[in-house]
Amino acid sequence: MKGDFRAAFPKPTSCAISSDTESIEELMSVNDVASFLNVSKGYVYQLCRKGLIPNYKRLGKLYFLRNELVRWVRYGEV
Repeated sequence: MKGDFRAAFPKPTSCAISSDTESIEELMSVNDVASFLNVSKGYVYQLCRKGLIPNYKRLGKLYFLRNELVRWVRYGEV
């Protein structure tokens, strides 16, 4: 079939993440973190600006890993 886009791309191979080598961690948004810490979204942004809370910025959005936040709350470190 002419113009069939599927012909241009090979069928993806299956891939699995081994639980003993790598795991998928829960990503949290600013809203999730504000709720988790029981603070305002503005305060979460303030903590990020000051570099006081572990976060990742991709494509203009902030992301947080739940396990890093738990360590940050418990021990004040990541």
